[in-house]
Amino acid sequence: NLGTTGGEGEFVEWAPGEGPAFAPAVRGMGVSFLASSRGQSRDRTKTGGEITIDVPGLGTLDTLTLSLWFKPVGPNAPARLLYLGPCWDLYVSGSAVAIKVRHDGKDHNRYPPRNQRVAVEGRWNFIALTLDREAGASRLYHALLGDEPRLAATWDDIPAYDKGEATLEIGNL
Repeated sequence: NLGTTGGEGEFVEWAPGEGPAFAPAVRGMGVSFLASSRGQSRDRTKTGGEITIDVPGLGTLDTLTLSLWFKPVGPNAPARLLYLGPCWDLYVSGSAVAIKVRHDGKDHNRYPPRNQRVAVEGRWNFIALTLDREAGASRLYHALLGDEPRLAATWDDIPAYDKGEATLEIGNL
């Protein structure tokens, strides 16, 4: 669901039998990437699959809020949650939920402090991330199923991410 911007996703399968699939989630049905999970991968070979959504103008927004539920099922090194190239990438690596922004064609990663790394394996995790391109600020909120969201990380040094038309990709790396 892309809120007020709308949009419908398309399932993409990069490797036969490893694509995304509908599965029970926190609220009704969701999407599972379990078949495409290749924990501890060290390269950028497209595995499994992803969901792609074309939303004209999404890559040109100055402010946005992203939220999602995810359930880590094993070691993550790393696992993509959301990607809007060339602008930004939201991913989990171990217990850290991190953001990478592309500024002037170069990647800039931001990780929460070690004591604020929040992803819990085998449990439903809620993430909300705010991005303000002009202010260079971002906030990460986290909750486990049944808990209230809390502020997990604050970044006030986010470079202005590159703008451009892009496709939102859910999952895959």
